[in-house]
Amino acid sequence: MITDLRTAEMVKYVANTFLATRLSFVNEIARLCERLDVDVDEVVRGVALDSRIGGSFFKPGIGYGGSCLPKDVAALCHTGDSVGVNMRVLSAVQDANISQRKHAVNCIRRLLGSLDGRIIATWGATFKGGSEDLRESPALDVIALLRNEGARVQVYDPALQADVPSGIADEICGDAVAAARGADCVAVLTDWPQFAEVDLAHVRSVMAGRLVYDGRNLLRRADVEAAGLLYHGVGRVPTVERTSTTEAWVAR
Repeated sequence: MITDLRTAEMVKYVANTFLATRLSFVNEIARLCERLDVDVDEVVRGVALDSRIGGSFFKPGIGYGGSCLPKDVAALCHTGDSVGVNMRVLSAVQDANISQRKHAVNCIRRLLGSLDGRIIATWGATFKGGSEDLRESPALDVIALLRNEGARVQVYDPALQADVPSGIADEICGDAVAAARGADCVAVLTDWPQFAEVDLAHVRSVMAGRLVYDGRNLLRRADVEAAGLLYHGVGRVPTVERTSTTEAWVAR
């Protein structure tokens, strides 16, 4: 396909902003599923059977990031404003993406109670698995929000080097189990496939608490629960809840 320069630019922007729209949409659906006790995995699987929709870029998580999607959504919104076209859908996409980070922290707080003084292990810091890119990473936003509420954050990411910026977390750990040591909660924030292979029984043995918040729906609930841990994913029907009067956990 050969086009003029302006059309080629629009093709690139529209492709990336449409992917961002799909991600924000499925994240909102996941939040609704949580309230309705509906499993988002089954919803997405059913919807993806429609050939007009498909399943690519249609998995809930803590939001999109990186160097392309946030920049291109913002650029197309700005371009629209500059020529008098209100980009209402893309503005909502931006808002939904930012709120998804806050939703992750709200879920952890609801399950643990106050985050002040809690130790949270975060698996992941880069914006996606297989990348060293920290730009616009939703994982970093979640980590910052947790720390703002007084939590101590111990992070492990396979791509983090010793010379990473010192303000990312309270401690940069050498492996996933080390990050979980003494933690009240493990939060999976980046979809590194290695995290699905971690020995969860070993993780349970070093944790102070039992909560696993799977912000990427990367882990199998059955594996987490078999290790004696308590699982909460994005848009997945929760299997645990905190009682209203104590810090004790109760299983459904």
